[in-house]
Amino acid sequence: MLGTVCRAGDLLELFDLENPEWGATAVARQLQITKSQAHEMLVSLEAIGLLRRAARGRFRLGWKTVSLSQRLMKSEFTAEEARLVQQLGRHTDTAVDLITFDGHRCVRIGGFGPSNHSRGPVKQTGVVSATGKVLLAGMGSGRAEELAPDLDLELELAAVRERQVAFEDDEERRGVAAPVIDSDGAVLAALGVTVDPDAWNAKGSLLTRAVTGTAKRLSESVRRRHTLPFVMGEPSLAEGERAANMAV
Repeated sequence: MLGTVCRAGDLLELFDLENPEWGATAVARQLQITKSQAHEMLVSLEAIGLLRRAARGRFRLGWKTVSLSQRLMKSEFTAEEARLVQQLGRHTDTAVDLITFDGHRCVRIGGFGPSNHSRGPVKQTGVVSATGKVLLAGMGSGRAEELAPDLDLELELAAVRERQVAFEDDEERRGVAAPVIDSDGAVLAALGVTVDPDAWNAKGSLLTRAVTGTAKRLSESVRRRHTLPFVMGEPSLAEGERAANMAV
């Protein structure tokens, strides 16, 4: 069962902007399974709405992924927390990114304005964004080394954990990011902004204060909400008596 679930996950990972449609033959070749196994998985994922049929026996991501995404975001961040991110963007007049890690890559789950958090995978660019450093700092050292090979980030990531802020600094970009921490002390997401060097020289201090301050407010809101006890409501005495009478 676990192997089947893992293969289904690998299959869903195949769908991206460059390859939005897949058929059984291509899936079998890519995942190194039989065509019949690939077809069975495609049809099964279609049956539960995670895939839908396209032309020529191919499949695309299903609309259920949208509803699942919406449910996830509503369960993790409230409308008020989203407004905090928007206020940061308006206050600094800068695009803002709320980034998390899906197990394979960084994904933008919210923000203000157009995304500007990364120029590509670390293994290709050799550069780690400020938001990426925050997320790496929240992982175990072994996982961070796996995701950012050949980069000596141990001391920098230790500083990010201690100071709760990360920076990005190269010829074309300047950035700052801070962690959003959940009630378990884990890094839920990274909040960051990235600008050109001239903009950074003009308002880098403002951006740093604004990003770290907003990240702290988001963390406090998330922790407060997640630590509220769940209490199932009980019927009033009158309601309980009516229910008993009806049962009799």
